[in-house]
Amino acid sequence: MRAWGWWGALLGLLTLASAPEDKPMVLPQVIVDGQSKASDETASNTVVDRSQMEDAASDLPEVLDEQPGMRTSRLGGPGSFSSMAIRGSTGEQVNVYLDGVPLNSGVGGPVDLSSIPLGPVERVVIYRGLSPLSFGASAMGGVVSVRTRTPASTIFELRGGGGSFGGRFGPLYLGAGAGDWSGSVAIDYQGSQGGFSYTSDGGTAFDTSDDQVVQRSNNQVDSGSVMLKGSVNLGPGLTLGVTNFLHLKKLGVAGHGLHPTVSSSLESVRNLTALSLRGTKVAGTSFQFAVTPWVTWSQLRFEDPLGEVGIGVDDTRDRHVSTGLRANGSLPLALDAGLNWWLTPKVALELRHELFTAGGGGVSTDDVANSTRTRLSAGVGLECAIEPVDTEVIASLRHESSWSRLSTPENRDDLTREEPRNTSVDALTWRLALAQRSIPDVKLTANLSKSVRMPSLFELFGNTGGVLGNPSLLPEAGMNVDLGVVYRPSLSSSANVWSLELYAFWNQADDRIQFVRTSQGVSVAQNIASSEIYGAELGTYLDVWGHVRVRGSVTWMPALNRTPIPAYQGNQLPNRPVWKGYARLESYWPLEIEGEGEVGIHIDVEALAKNYDDLANLIEFPERVLVGAGLYATFLDRQWRLAIDGRNLGDASVQDFIGHPLPGLSVMASLAWSPSADDVSTGARP
Repeated sequence: MRAWGWWGALLGLLTLASAPEDKPMVLPQVIVDGQSKASDETASNTVVDRSQMEDAASDLPEVLDEQPGMRTSRLGGPGSFSSMAIRGSTGEQVNVYLDGVPLNSGVGGPVDLSSIPLGPVERVVIYRGLSPLSFGASAMGGVVSVRTRTPASTIFELRGGGGSFGGRFGPLYLGAGAGDWSGSVAIDYQGSQGGFSYTSDGGTAFDTSDDQVVQRSNNQVDSGSVMLKGSVNLGPGLTLGVTNFLHLKKLGVAGHGLHPTVSSSLESVRNLTALSLRGTKVAGTSFQFAVTPWVTWSQLRFEDPLGEVGIGVDDTRDRHVSTGLRANGSLPLALDAGLNWWLTPKVALELRHELFTAGGGGVSTDDVANSTRTRLSAGVGLECAIEPVDTEVIASLRHESSWSRLSTPENRDDLTREEPRNTSVDALTWRLALAQRSIPDVKLTANLSKSVRMPSLFELFGNTGGVLGNPSLLPEAGMNVDLGVVYRPSLSSSANVWSLELYAFWNQADDRIQFVRTSQGVSVAQNIASSEIYGAELGTYLDVWGHVRVRGSVTWMPALNRTPIPAYQGNQLPNRPVWKGYARLESYWPLEIEGEGEVGIHIDVEALAKNYDDLANLIEFPERVLVGAGLYATFLDRQWRLAIDGRNLGDASVQDFIGHPLPGLSVMASLAWSPSADDVSTGARP
């Protein structure tokens, strides 16, 4: 009888998952408008749509840096290595996805966001401080989910431009689609000579007598990519998609500003192939699912023939292969005939296997050193939507495991002296969330979550002579709490838009991994650091009167070091400015030149304050205020767009890392042609 009781309950739930005969079934989902397209509206999120990516000089790191709570750090100008931090996290603590495929490597290090071109991007959804269950693995800093375009009609875009420091770019996008299929190709190129001027202090920060203006040498970069994407409907509610993304990049490694280089270089090649199978209302029920298998291959070659960067001549060829599968499913269940109460069980799985091969010039295939990592994350969740009071409640639980192995050939002592060994790490992560919309035009949210970051292969097994890994490392663990309010009033005209979001947050991280220098001069990875970060972030967007757009963000964020080392205790963590702000004011008017068009001008300001370079807070970056301006015009029925954009108009001397100057005053111009300006995208929600 007990078994029949369980089967009866299951049949009852499946019955509830079907539509009542007297009323059509409407699945619970977030209302999607022009400003909000996030799949999890209970999370602290920001959506960056394509309209914010049209600036002539912009790349993805620059666009993301304008958002609340975000901080981009660069080693140079556009195209140079760029990492992203969210709410004071490290770059490694932010999970980056391209069409659902994770780009983070188990080898370690943050994702280089400059390797993702803007041409094929439809939108970017940023989740701050947590990772929704559907992404599989947790994330201490948050998630950057990049979704590429899925055209629903024919579109052709060709763009070219250039400007200061030999900068040039040339994206091409061609796509077509109908109701049951779509296909596209995107080709992007970006390059720069990078030879800008900067002031060198000669290594004497407090003595200006030896300061001199010099040219940044060996700072050139060339980057290109090709993306092929297609999708087809297999039947009612089923869609199969495929994506292949190839990226190549070559740049000079300029080194420290005091020690310019002439010959060191870095080359990288990466190819990503992924399938995507999505289903909605499967077999006439409310069941929804998504399955994404992928394989990525990359190779990095670093050459330093004169020993300008490291401690000797270097010729490194490292290869990385990642295979994996992400899957998630949900089954909304109507708990009453009026479809006003919904209970949605959810499941998610991410399985990833990575092979890292460390090699170099003159090393045979049999002599290379391999390390592998397998990571499994499995989770369950439950969402309750109560429509009479406009409330959503989410609870989720994950179990995350990581297994790593080092296999060391006997004759490769120059790469590692560690014995072959295995290590495994397990963690339990969870999340509770609430969203409430009973107040007109207002959404209130609350989140409480625990996340982890597994130690990388380099942190576990690295051995470069001066740096040693530690196979006994624990995962970094963090707690996040945030409260938010989002206000989107219904203005008098549908053409007017205003949104305002305000979040307060607190997060604590323990067992942070840090390389600690021993008395023998060797740095060893250890779980030693803790941190406490709290603050508030404000973001707003305004488009009114048919002539004015305003976009802005402000972040206040004390990021306190809680390490037991007295000299660092209570200090601001390096490269986490206490204050960060961005504002952009734009005015636009209709323009009729052989058809409809538009002309606009803008001015923007970025400001940073209370930012330090070292743990002891002895080296403080000067307060930064960068002003930019630009103008654009669309004409011939908006098929042509001409834009001129100026950055750092005050020619301020700035840097994100001491010894790595950033460009001063720069101007870029572009001309774009799109004879099919009626493109409408149907990209899947992240």
